[in-house]
Amino acid sequence: MSQNKIDELLGSVFGEESQEAAKGVVFTDLKCWDSLHYVQWVVGVQATFRIELTQPQILRITSLSGLKDVLKEHRIQV
Repeated sequence: MSQNKIDELLGSVFGEESQEAAKGVVFTDLKCWDSLHYVQWVVGVQATFRIELTQPQILRITSLSGLKDVLKEHRIQV
């Protein structure tokens, strides 16, 4: 279930590049990546999973693996 949420979130934030992001690419390497996408990503993660991220966690969610690690810290299985 969490993977579906992640896929939906990737699609809503990154659009056409969501498939590239899902492959494990560091999001900062995506052509569309900018500060607005970063804010949308952070807000989207918090809203989707109903969690509050710390500053260090926010800095780590710039990849799919980083997101999964942070979700595990919040006891959300992926």
